Amino acid sequence: MFCFVSKNDPTQLPIGTVQANDLNEAVRSFAQMKMLSVEDFLTIFVVKSFTYETTVNESTRTLLKG
Repeated sequence: MFCFVSKNDPTQLPIGTVQANDLNEAVRSFAQMKMLSVEDFLTIFVVKSFTYETTVNESTRTLLKG
């Protein structure tokens, strides 16, 4: 699982997520989603992997930075 964040966002909150086999596939998917070339997308955004941790007491998900 991968997410993308804005390079200018100090909180680095995920903008979107995708299931992909590798980082390159995730980047291509996000670039297409934003209707940008891969090069243009990567000047604005960063793609990183992450996982969700679901707690027993809550039905919410917490992003684990990774």
